[in-house]
Amino acid sequence: MANDVKKEEPQPKIKTYGFELVLMAVVGFLAILLTTIMAYQLFIKARVKNSPEYKTATYYVTHSLSLKNQLLSPIDRLEFDDIHVVREGEFGRSSVDFKLHLKSGVIEDLSIVMVKIADYWLVVDARLQPGAIRQINLSSTYSKVVQFFTYLHYQDTKSARSLLEFIKSEVMDLKFYDFIVAKLHGLEGDSTYATQVLRDIADQTRYSKLAVLYEQAELNFYDRKYEDVHQKLDELFLTYENSLFDEKEKGLLAQIFKNLPSDPFTSIFKQDLIVAQSHLLRSRTYVMQRNYNLARQSVETGIALAKKAKSSKDYSFGLYFKALIYYDMQDWKAAEQAFNEVINDSSNLNLSQKAKCYYYKGHIADKFKRVQDALDYFETAVTLNPFDPNIRKGAIRYLMSRGLVGDLEIALGMALRGIQYNVTPSDFKSLASQIYARLGLGDKAHLID
Repeated sequence: MANDVKKEEPQPKIKTYGFELVLMAVVGFLAILLTTIMAYQLFIKARVKNSPEYKTATYYVTHSLSLKNQLLSPIDRLEFDDIHVVREGEFGRSSVDFKLHLKSGVIEDLSIVMVKIADYWLVVDARLQPGAIRQINLSSTYSKVVQFFTYLHYQDTKSARSLLEFIKSEVMDLKFYDFIVAKLHGLEGDSTYATQVLRDIADQTRYSKLAVLYEQAELNFYDRKYEDVHQKLDELFLTYENSLFDEKEKGLLAQIFKNLPSDPFTSIFKQDLIVAQSHLLRSRTYVMQRNYNLARQSVETGIALAKKAKSSKDYSFGLYFKALIYYDMQDWKAAEQAFNEVINDSSNLNLSQKAKCYYYKGHIADKFKRVQDALDYFETAVTLNPFDPNIRKGAIRYLMSRGLVGDLEIALGMALRGIQYNVTPSDFKSLASQIYARLGLGDKAHLID
């Protein structure tokens, strides 16, 4: 009976690979995704390393004297954590975060921010340990260049030259360095060298082309090569009007400058300001050529453009120079009205300029025998700028020539204060001696010393 019981045959097992296939597909997809991400990151890093922003930042890290002075030891190697680029076309801002591995074993975090000004990328902000309590703000390339141009503005070429070594250690683009060096040499009177440098870089620049042309024109002006000035300004205006730059590029440039402070550096690259200043330079050139009608037309254009560009400095200078043109033309009524415009310009804080306006008004009042006005204007001029020897001497000589009651006493006080201020003291000692003699007090002249 046992033999009659049939054994059950085992059923064949049906194999299913669905789950394994899905799992394998997911794993494969993730591997491909991870590989793609890694490859993309490597591609991005490679592209970043070839970008002018990264090269600018790296140059700053490896060469900056300011950074070296802050680190505990030399840099062994560096790597960048991240790069952020906010720009459209060729313009905008960019930042790079570095990890600096020092030879001492210390790792420093460094964040660098750059901006493109005309043709040149410059570091505008650099911070060690950004966000930390002991964060160190480093002196940026931009701040050094601004200080350099501030020194030039006040013709302090010695201080400007002292910054060159620090700037050169941070500027990768030597065209930019050559440009600022040319400006310094021009101010120092070495126009031959400056002209050659500007000629060499003129064809290598695009967005700073107008600035280079203007510098060339200004050098020609100081060399009294007036026809060359006109030729260079014609080239500048043609370049601007035909335009290397379309409206979009002009707008992008304007946006960058809008986010930067107004200073002596950025103003040299603002195209609307360059055009305004070029008309003012042309006006000055016409005056030197005694062509007053064309000078007046150019200065009026320059004033209008400076006002549109919201440059109070150029606008004020334009008003002042227009007044001088009328004065040289001996159009006394128009000159006095123009000097009043300068004096009443509340945006003009240049007291030296306003002092000269009162000084010239004093001479105009004298021509029309307005005795009290003349005295008031001369005294105001001396008060506004007591250290200008020409204004002080002019006022003293006017009083000495006029000879009304009390004039010599006022003139003597002005002369003695001129000696006290130590501004060409020998001239004022001579004038004081003459006044003592005319007052019959020659025996008092020894008090001058």
